[in-house]
Amino acid sequence: MHSQRKIETLATAVHEFCRWWDIQVRSVLDVGAGVGYWSGWYRKNHVPTKTDLRHNVDRAVTDFEIFARSGLWYRNELKKYFHQAGAGLWVAKTSTIMLYELEGAPS
Repeated sequence: MHSQRKIETLATAVHEFCRWWDIQVRSVLDVGAGVGYWSGWYRKNHVPTKTDLRHNVDRAVTDFEIFARSGLWYRNELKKYFHQAGAGLWVAKTSTIMLYELEGAPS
């Protein structure tokens, strides 16, 4: 479990990555787990994976009334429409953003 300060740092880093690529963020899918610290930045989906629920979330403060899927399922669904840019970021295949070879995951 990360502190609110760590999550705020992560959110800032994500925005700085997007600014580097000249991306205007229009929507976000938060696939992390936690107590909702991202909500200060975004109010969007909160989807922990099965592994997150078993090993990473604080059961005392996390809502378990969800249908959890594996990380592989999410990656397979995302890769239909997005390229993995690293650090948990995915860029739409329709985007004109150019990623250097080492900035993204192998195709």
